Amino acid sequence: MKLGVEPRFIPPAAPQHNGRHERMHRTLKDETAKSPASDRMEQQARFDAFRRSYNEERPHEALEQTTPASHWSRPGRLLPERIDEPWYDADHEVRRVRSEGSIKWRGETVFIGEALAGELVGLAELEDGGHIVRFIGRDLGVIDPALRFHRFAPPRARLRSAVETQRKPEEQFCQGCCRSKLSGELPVVQPPSAAFTAALAFPKSMRPVYFAFRAATTLPISLIDVAPASAIAAFTASATSSCESCCGR
Repeated sequence: MKLGVEPRFIPPAAPQHNGRHERMHRTLKDETAKSPASDRMEQQARFDAFRRSYNEERPHEALEQTTPASHWSRPGRLLPERIDEPWYDADHEVRRVRSEGSIKWRGETVFIGEALAGELVGLAELEDGGHIVRFIGRDLGVIDPALRFHRFAPPRARLRSAVETQRKPEEQFCQGCCRSKLSGELPVVQPPSAAFTAALAFPKSMRPVYFAFRAATTLPISLIDVAPASAIAAFTASATSSCESCCGR
């Protein structure tokens, strides 16, 4: 980022958004690390041989059966001998991130991130008394008045497909035991942000039930997030009766 390179993020748990890169990792592991070398020098020799083969010898379908090296040319811009520190205006207080990823703020240690170890970050005050944390031109998160850092992160991608697999009637609720779904733990399937928004309409005690309903039902996702409380109540009653009939709990 100090050189003007802006990072781009794919959604978490969505490797298909970066498929070519993930495929290269698979090839690298297959050819160099199955099984691992006996020591670091031998492992490095494998990596060096792979790099030469991958870039200079192996034809790539995406490059019309040519090699990556045949398309590479030396860049016209060279790295500067010295990279300047980030600059922040007078509205920011500046802190240097420690080696373990934290800064000293208002007498407390606040963790920001190990990736920024040794770097200068700027903190600008917000109207609510919190402070936004910035690195160069990117907002990293907010330190609230209680000195807790809330990181800005890319939204979670929908991990369930739009077309749901139809379940058999006996599999609708009891998978092991539906009590595990009503125990207050979130389902294995991570709900998208719309689910959390919809859940806020229910009392806190009903929210685990809502998520269990969302995980077990075969309704389309778009309808689940606006399901009325009466439907969830019916689900709770059905889940209880199903559990009592199939596993006696």
